[in-house]
Amino acid sequence: MAKIQLFGVEGFTGDEVTVLEDTKDFKRTSIIKEVKSIKVFVGIWIMFSEANYKGDIAVYQEGEYGCGIRIKNIGSIRILPCGLENHVITAYPYTDYKGDSQVLRKDLYKKLDVLFLSHEVQKGVWLLYDDYEYKGNRIVSIIGDKVPNETETALIGPVKSLKAYTTYEKPN
Repeated sequence: MAKIQLFGVEGFTGDEVTVLEDTKDFKRTSIIKEVKSIKVFVGIWIMFSEANYKGDIAVYQEGEYGCGIRIKNIGSIRILPCGLENHVITAYPYTDYKGDSQVLRKDLYKKLDVLFLSHEVQKGVWLLYDDYEYKGNRIVSIIGDKVPNETETALIGPVKSLKAYTTYEKPN
C-alpha cells in the first residue's frame, strides 16, 4: 500500500499528514498550509500545485526529503503505479478513440505530424500541450488515464506537442 507523510516544518517536524490514496483537493482536506518536508515510505507520488491534478508537478519516490521541497502549496496528489521510464501513450486523431491510432514511445515530440483529440496512457507521465514546441495550455496525464476528448480538458483544440516527464526530485 502506497504511503507518504507530509510535514509543515523542515526536518520532518511540525504538523503532519499521512496520505494513502489520490487526493483531488489536498488544500481543502489538509491542516498543512505549506509542505516543508516529505517522507515517502511506499510508492511513487506526484504533487500538483493546483487541485484536480493540474498545475506544476514534482515526482517523489521512496526516500526522505528534509528540505527544499519544490511545490510547497500542494493542490492535489496522485499515486504513480509505475516509474518514469519507458513511456507509452496511444494517440487518436478524433475524439472517443476513433481513427488510426499512433503509439508514441519517444520522450519528446515538439511538433506532431498528426494532431490528436483523444489518448490513452499505457506507461509513464506525459505533458500534453495545445501548441507546438511545448507552449500553450498543458495537461498532465499518467498511466491508466483515458481522455476521450482533449477539448473537454484545459486544452483548447488538439494536442500539438507532448513530452514524457522523466525527473524525480532528489532526496536530501
